[in-house]
Amino acid sequence: MPSLAGVLHPLPAVSGIQIDATCESDSLQMITSLVRALVGDVARASRTQAVYHGFTFRAQQLPPTLFLTTLIINKNQTRIERTRLVPFCVHPTFGTVDMAQQIELRQVKGGHDREDLFNTLNEYLQPQSSTTASSVASAVANLPVDKNDITRTWDEGFFWGFWSDVISVAEQIPHNHPAQDKLVAFLKELSSLPDTGVKVWDARVWADLPLMGAAFREHLNGSRVSGDAETQAEMDRAWVSFHAFEARVINAGLSQSETFAIWMLRAGLEEDQANSKTFDRDLMTAAVYIEYAGPTLLDRLAKSPEPRLGEQDQRMLKGGSLFSGKSGLTRERWMFWIDRFRELAEKTTDGEVKQLALHAADLIEEGSKQRLQG
Repeated sequence: MPSLAGVLHPLPAVSGIQIDATCESDSLQMITSLVRALVGDVARASRTQAVYHGFTFRAQQLPPTLFLTTLIINKNQTRIERTRLVPFCVHPTFGTVDMAQQIELRQVKGGHDREDLFNTLNEYLQPQSSTTASSVASAVANLPVDKNDITRTWDEGFFWGFWSDVISVAEQIPHNHPAQDKLVAFLKELSSLPDTGVKVWDARVWADLPLMGAAFREHLNGSRVSGDAETQAEMDRAWVSFHAFEARVINAGLSQSETFAIWMLRAGLEEDQANSKTFDRDLMTAAVYIEYAGPTLLDRLAKSPEPRLGEQDQRMLKGGSLFSGKSGLTRERWMFWIDRFRELAEKTTDGEVKQLALHAADLIEEGSKQRLQG
């Protein structure tokens, strides 16, 4: 299936849908129906406003994603721009994710006092749930910090537990399932809540999502290897899902650091994988950062192709044994990854890993042609 791109020309209100696209299946009809439903909701709520819509559909992204932008100009000439990311469930190469299927989540960590958070997220993330991300964010923000101490406010201990629960949930969601996007949408809404006046580690609750980076960093520690094949497969799936989630967090603008992305791309692409027992997992992990954070990484690279790094960052973000270029996210490194994705894709026996790696190479290459010319 060729790359599918569509442009919905600016229209006053919603009098019709104009799509410039080609497709080998009935995807165009599906896109048209969905766009009509989405923009119809906005139009009904904006009868006195001028409403314009635009969208881009990426059939090759995992999952295929509709980027719908709504621009509202009200009577005071105030511009309100909204962008929605709408994941599709079918991909011609990577199979089908059944969006209607119940997601089986379990509370892995935490005790009775954290059941409310898990239960709220569990209900919201189910495909059939009509609960909005904003309502879940408000509900979670109003949960008691400690059921046994109603005077306790948000503190370091609360946020370590909070992020542990969020990570545990993310690990259980397949990397290409729309519930991953819903989980990130929830965090986005949390960060948009009114200022609470409370700070933890000098970070505002909830605007700065306190301890998120530290909790994600802490999660990278610990053993990821098991002598039992079934347990190892489970651990590998959880690892890939976590990093797909982190990649989406980066792409949503909730994290300004690409450190984790560089570390995982380095581990998967810049080291000799000849005798690696985690070859497929590392390659797949590298690929999901391109699949789900590629546009943001490319945007940062285009703005700063030769980043100026301090001594500590130079050490932390240096290349692996097979890459001798400069530290950080550089154009040379970006192009190096193309060849490595394709080279290693031919060495895996796992079909999904191979396709993900090849697709990551294609995304880097095509993005580079558009943004890194000259």
